[in-house]
Amino acid sequence: MVTDSNKQKELKNDFTNQNKSREILKKRAIELFDLKDDPFYIRLDNKFKCKLCLTMHRSESSYLAHTQGKRHNKNIKKRNLAVDNKNIIQTDHSFFDNQRNLSKPAYKVTKAYCKITHKKIIFIEVIYEYNLPEDVPDYRILTTYEQSIEKPDNNYQYLLVASPNYVTICFKIPNLLIDYENQFTYSYW
Repeated sequence: MVTDSNKQKELKNDFTNQNKSREILKKRAIELFDLKDDPFYIRLDNKFKCKLCLTMHRSESSYLAHTQGKRHNKNIKKRNLAVDNKNIIQTDHSFFDNQRNLSKPAYKVTKAYCKITHKKIIFIEVIYEYNLPEDVPDYRILTTYEQSIEKPDNNYQYLLVASPNYVTICFKIPNLLIDYENQFTYSYW
């Protein structure tokens, strides 16, 4: 019959054996793996960065463990598939991919006044020339205190409009009540 003290000794031995085997594997990986040949490796001060996964690591061994992990290997497979697809077939999106590298959208602002309802109208038309059908723009209205670019002014609020692969643009609009039930309030993409 095994006593409690014997069980504890066995568990300690197993734990130390696991730690030793991990350390041996790390040392072997460091010896075999040359970081100079790794295209995704960046050293920043005392930290190490994986360009592919955008992760930061405190030590080389942590980075090496990351390169053996699921996330890194999955990202390498995705990247290889993308490269293979570009080499085999030129897709229709290739024109858009080259052109849409964070460009600025065109826009047109028209101000009006409705004599019937006595309300001010601002018509903002944002033109995303190279947007694909699946790239749906989004908008958000910020109060003057949510933004950090300008000094807060209670007379204005900010309309942010964003779309994938375009710079987010901002419109400074009067801080008036927005009537969402009105026929003039709509968005069409």
